Amino acid sequence: MYKLVLRQEEDVIMERIFDSDVYSSKTKLNLKKLFNQSIQELTEVLTEKKLDVNYQKYDFISEYKKRVDYYTKKNKEVKNILKNKSTQFNITMYYDDNIVISRDFKVREYNTASRFSLNLYEVSSSIVESIKYEVKLQDSYYQIEDSVLRNFYKNVNPGVIKEMGSSERESKFNFAYSKIFSVSDPKTHE
Repeated sequence: MYKLVLRQEEDVIMERIFDSDVYSSKTKLNLKKLFNQSIQELTEVLTEKKLDVNYQKYDFISEYKKRVDYYTKKNKEVKNILKNKSTQFNITMYYDDNIVISRDFKVREYNTASRFSLNLYEVSSSIVESIKYEVKLQDSYYQIEDSVLRNFYKNVNPGVIKEMGSSERESKFNFAYSKIFSVSDPKTHE
C-alpha cells in the first residue's frame, strides 16, 4: 500500500492511500523530480486567495468553525487549525510503513483556508495520479530489464536476478543489452 501524507508541523492536512499490489514490489522508485513539481503545485494551492471551499450546500470552513465552537462550549480542548499560521510543511510517501521519499518545504503567505478547499483535494488527486503513472512506468522498465536478463543469462536462477543489487543489475543489463542488440550504450539505442 502506498500512502501520501501532507503535514503542517505535526498536523496531517491530507492523506491519500492507494494500492501497490498491481506493481512489482522490487521496483526502484525515483520520484525526486515528481516531488519537486508536486511541492510547487501544493505551494500554489496553499497560498491561493480564491479558493473553492463549497460543495453542494456545505461551506467547509463554516462547518469546521461550528464544530470548534460546539466542542469549546462543551469545555473540551480543541486545537483550532485555522489559527495555525506555521509555514513549515512536509510531504512524505510511504510504501507499507516505509518512507520512500520525504521533503520539507516552506510556504510564504500561507492561506489557512486552503486546508478546506476542493483545490487542495484536486491537486492531491493529480499528484497521486502522477505517482501512479510514474510507478507503473518504472515498473514496466523493471519488467523489461528482468526479461532481458532472464533471456540472456539462461543458466542463472530467476530469483537471483530479482535479488541483484541495483548497480550489479544495471551492469549486467547493459552488458546483455549490448550483446543482444549490438550497441555500446543501451540508453542511446533507438
